Amino acid sequence: MRRCIGHIMAFVDPDPWGRPTGADTALWIRCTVRQNAAVSLDRLAWLITVLACLVTSALLLLSGYLGYAGVLLAVAASAAVNLRP
Repeated sequence: MRRCIGHIMAFVDPDPWGRPTGADTALWIRCTVRQNAAVSLDRLAWLITVLACLVTSALLLLSGYLGYAGVLLAVAASAAVNLRP
């Protein structure tokens, strides 16, 4: 008997180490794969862009380049629009 509940696999006759034997192996591997896709790749790319613009803007502001710092703040704000759900 085998069944997959979420990410937990229950077997009647596992080997001594708790792993399935024979044909149950593929099902066990499928059930133990986790899906940790909380942040999509697109959203991650925009988040990195916003953070890079904010850090660069802060460095430019500390160096006295007020105009360039303002431009990067505007770029960060427009990139942050893409982070909305």
